Amino acid sequence: MAKLLAALLLMMVAIGPACAVAPASRADTVAALDRYRTDFAKVRGYGSLSTADRNYVLFSDAMRRVLTEHVKPFDPQVLVDKAEDGLKKKKAENPKASDRMLTEAALDSMLGTLDPYSSFLDAERYRYLREQTQGEFGGLGIEVTMDEESGLIKVVSPIDGSPAARAGLRSGDLIARIDDVAVKGLNLHDAVARMRGPVGSSVALSIRRPPATDAGTRVSLTRAIVKIQPVRYRLEGNVAYVRIATFNQSTSSALDSAIEDMRRQAKGRLAGAVIDLRNNPGGLLEQAVQVADRFLDTVDIVSVRGRDPEESRT
Repeated sequence: MAKLLAALLLMMVAIGPACAVAPASRADTVAALDRYRTDFAKVRGYGSLSTADRNYVLFSDAMRRVLTEHVKPFDPQVLVDKAEDGLKKKKAENPKASDRMLTEAALDSMLGTLDPYSSFLDAERYRYLREQTQGEFGGLGIEVTMDEESGLIKVVSPIDGSPAARAGLRSGDLIARIDDVAVKGLNLHDAVARMRGPVGSSVALSIRRPPATDAGTRVSLTRAIVKIQPVRYRLEGNVAYVRIATFNQSTSSALDSAIEDMRRQAKGRLAGAVIDLRNNPGGLLEQAVQVADRFLDTVDIVSVRGRDPEESRT
């Protein structure tokens, strides 16, 4: 239970004015959760769901957190509607789905509709996120997302020096097949799982490069330990060029080392710096703030505002 709860990550971001929905009362929340228990049992096809069941506890904890902490108020019945969409879809896809699989599908559906940034991370996806931000992991070294228009996997950015970068993959490329499996119809999680594997093993990707619409090219990549070098740099005359490839846990310290090295090379006469953030897929907010702080005077870099004034900070 602890591991599954640890895998729950709600990224709550203010994306506009709060909708005109009154905060849910305790009675409204209890009624919505009671409906969820009843409908969960119907979808499952047998028995009832106890309030002590660990899967129900996980779901109810997540929903209560949304109701109390998300920047926008939500109707608990609407949240349950979204969760039930995920339940029914998972049951239709896999009639033998376990209670855990159904619960995670409900959470994924509910949290994925809050805003463009909130999602549920199961243990595997949470581990993958941690690997990405720690700066070293096994795989192809590619940031991807789902392309809604084509139904294919879209390359956000290949990581510098990774197998994907060496194979010539570019930002915007569409992955149509992974080995002999068509990507269309897979969800993002399943597609990423197929691209991952033991270090030293190979995978073939069929790449479509817009605006071309044909099957494109097929490239073979060997999975490797990907060490993300977050900062690369060089001097151009007396101007520093700094490429920041990602914001992982070592980005700000790597930037400090890079600037100090270039100051020594320029004998303390740096005229300025060009910061290259192209194809940077993002990462840790704290690291991004620390990097910005190196170049800005006394200004507010990020402000966080929530429904609880005590949670607001700058």
